[in-house]
Amino acid sequence: MRTRTAPASTSAGLPRVGQNEKSHSSSFLGVPKDGLDVYLSGNRIRELPQELWKLQNLRVLSLRACPLLRNLSSNRYICLETGNNEISYLPPEISLLKNLVALNIAHNKLKFVPAELMQMRKLTSLNLFPNPFIPEPPSTRPGRIVSETKRIGSRVPALAEIALRILLTRPLASGIDAAKTKLEQMYELPLPTGNMWRPISAHLRRTLAVCVPGSIVDDGPPSLEEDPELHGVTGISICPNPSHGSVKSIFIHHSEERYTWEKKFPDIESLGGRVTVHWRGCQHGCLKFLDPEDETSSREVESEAMDIDINDQVVQPVFFEAGPLGFD
Repeated sequence: MRTRTAPASTSAGLPRVGQNEKSHSSSFLGVPKDGLDVYLSGNRIRELPQELWKLQNLRVLSLRACPLLRNLSSNRYICLETGNNEISYLPPEISLLKNLVALNIAHNKLKFVPAELMQMRKLTSLNLFPNPFIPEPPSTRPGRIVSETKRIGSRVPALAEIALRILLTRPLASGIDAAKTKLEQMYELPLPTGNMWRPISAHLRRTLAVCVPGSIVDDGPPSLEEDPELHGVTGISICPNPSHGSVKSIFIHHSEERYTWEKKFPDIESLGGRVTVHWRGCQHGCLKFLDPEDETSSREVESEAMDIDINDQVVQPVFFEAGPLGFD
């Protein structure tokens, strides 16, 4: 099955299905009987909408821009399609597409891909080249190439971040995209607004809208110019540090980040080159596990990454009651 679309604007809305094109799906946003294949080349797409991650039956997603073809008479490169895609950011929510088996995002403007892409075990076909990935640094060490760690903020996360991590947790046995969060369990949504209630800051409103759709009255999608931190709020993420064990540590804003340059992903036969991968950790020290393995680094990961834990007394007690949501 192949779904083609008419050219769309650069807004976050999903492109329209072409009126003259046929689809084996019951509807573009509906649940098809046998899975959904979506081809969105030539749609002038710059940002991917949150609605895309709800397509749980999506099997094939092609977001590539058309390749440049050489005109032999003029010796210039041209594109045969208008409205080229220019995607510069692939959100970590791509991992919510549990049934995705093929992804093509070649010929866009990606500088890196999220580490969550490596966790998609059903993904067997991945086309990422060409893209202007961050070049790998020179290295004389064998094994994985790893960047220095960029730490964001202090060792202790901000109080608002700690509160969000608690409010947006889910029952352990259900997974991060299944059961209700504590916010949904404790409050009637959408959260009330008006003179009787304490105002919720614009940034917190947007954060809640992304993490728990429908939790806040929608006041329209913000632009990147209005909110430069928008890419920093991508949803509820799980820290990749294996030292967290079976109790997954979630975060909204990460505390540190690193890049690796990977030759292969699990279950992908060939990537076609080294891919720049973006990793995010919930606390300082969480991404030390990316260093070359030895006994010293393993001990450092365990001691430093687990220094500050939202379950430790350093941030306790934090209580929520079924009253106004009052933190900024």
